[in-house]
Amino acid sequence: MGDSALFEGDVDHAIYRFQKALDIARDLEDAEGVALSMLYLGRAAHMQGDDARSNTLLEESLILFEDSVDSRGVAEVLLELGRVAHAQGDNTHALELCRESLVRSRKLDNKTQIAFCLMLAAAIQAADDAARAARLFGAAEMLLRSLEAALDPSGSLEYDRNIAGTRARLGEEAFARAWQEGSTMALEQAVDEALSNGS
Repeated sequence: MGDSALFEGDVDHAIYRFQKALDIARDLEDAEGVALSMLYLGRAAHMQGDDARSNTLLEESLILFEDSVDSRGVAEVLLELGRVAHAQGDNTHALELCRESLVRSRKLDNKTQIAFCLMLAAAIQAADDAARAARLFGAAEMLLRSLEAALDPSGSLEYDRNIAGTRARLGEEAFARAWQEGSTMALEQAVDEALSNGS
């Protein structure tokens, strides 16, 4: 499958598979299949650094998911749009998108998606509140471990960079303390922390 190729880091092959899936879905007038293919193509474009194309594909995907009342699809696209906005330096919009995805994911009890939202929220807020970022990173990692879930290679590299930056801002001791606090948070507490405007 194309998504497995994307997870393994073979972006070119993934794009080829997603484009074929998109063409088939369009021929079949399968709106959900079109939306899903565009989501994955948008994710792949972002991985290649083409954020303009990524945004275009993701926005089209979002409209289709909203039209089909697919809450899970909407939540996934919102998170991807948040990642792109963060990469482009628009952290205010990125945080809005991330939080909207997080609220939807909590309603769906989609714990894997919640973990990814916590990671993005941490990355966005790291420059202004490194302690909160460390707590959210700790909470997200423990949640992923409990689910036996993993990041794709691109996500792992980005995650490692974000962790290193947060650790450098806080210092090793403060980072370890905040991380430990986050790793012992209940899920609802971690979500509330990510949605809160306070430090």
